[in-house]
Amino acid sequence: MAAKKSTIYIHIGTIKTGTTSLQHFFHLNRNLLAEKHQLYYPKTPGFKNHTKLPLYAFDENVKELRIRHGLDSSEALQRFRKQFKIKFSDEIKPHLAHSKSILVSSEHLSSRAVKKSEIEQLMSLFEDFDVNFKIIVYLRRQDKMMLSTYSTWVKAGGRWKLNPNAYKNRRYNHLEMLNLWASVIGKGNIIVKVFEKQKMKGGDLFQDFCQVLSIPSLVDLQIPVNDNLNSSLDEEQIQFLTLFNKFVPVITEGKPNTLRGDIVKHLESYSSENKLDISIMEKQKIYSYFEKDNNKIAEQYLGSEMTLFDPIPDSQEETKPIRLTADKAVEIAAYLWTKQQEELTEKSWTTDLKKSLKKIFRL
Repeated sequence: MAAKKSTIYIHIGTIKTGTTSLQHFFHLNRNLLAEKHQLYYPKTPGFKNHTKLPLYAFDENVKELRIRHGLDSSEALQRFRKQFKIKFSDEIKPHLAHSKSILVSSEHLSSRAVKKSEIEQLMSLFEDFDVNFKIIVYLRRQDKMMLSTYSTWVKAGGRWKLNPNAYKNRRYNHLEMLNLWASVIGKGNIIVKVFEKQKMKGGDLFQDFCQVLSIPSLVDLQIPVNDNLNSSLDEEQIQFLTLFNKFVPVITEGKPNTLRGDIVKHLESYSSENKLDISIMEKQKIYSYFEKDNNKIAEQYLGSEMTLFDPIPDSQEETKPIRLTADKAVEIAAYLWTKQQEELTEKSWTTDLKKSLKKIFRL
């Protein structure tokens, strides 16, 4: 009897659909997933977020990834790609030999792919193995996705106000993205999920994803304590950070700016519930703009005549815009200053302790 083919699960996001939390979950349970559930989450593409996958496969939209990995020339990029494929194959080969499935995850795979050839390049990583493929993708209503994406963009160094027409960017066209992947992998191999609690198993993202992987229960798996990983900033913090980014940019002279410290991490820990929002009229406009395409997704990828996302109710309460005041800006700055000083004090104390221990062990 022929051995059962292994499956390569490729989780492609989309952005702002709990991907960071899921990747932390995969990382925490890496050993148990491999030993008990016959599913391996590799380290070569990245310890948690597999950002080296788009870096290997994509020709466009990876500029900051190249900077992050020090690949400042075409020659360096080509060397990386050649070495990466060898290392990645060496890592997954023994697991595939024991009929385990492989899971990889990067939200950049959905948001940054622009050409069929890029996806084909990604799939070439597995050309030496006889395997099946499943693409897993979570979709979020475009108005919500636009707001969360803007928050992430500001955290990454963005300096400008929200563009109300940003939803017209191709990254928000779920149908176009799905059809691009389907042109390589086939529609039948794409598992589409909706990023809404009421549409998830048990109203829980981890349960929902595990169901896709045929893992029946979370009983033996560790759930991340911090479920707000990569959370959106509140409206005042976004306004503060856009100004801060102008004076202390993320990249200086082609390299990450170390003077920024952990500003984003501290802002996230100080975030309130006053999230950035747009008017009901604007939400309905965005919903209408994508309604036809979203209904096609429901029909072609979910086999459903229902709408992909629930309509936006007219009765929804409007949120009033909040303007950053001088007092609030100083309050945020004071909090950041305090956190930075606490870190410096802790580092200094740790350094002194190490020096003392060295002296003791010399005696």
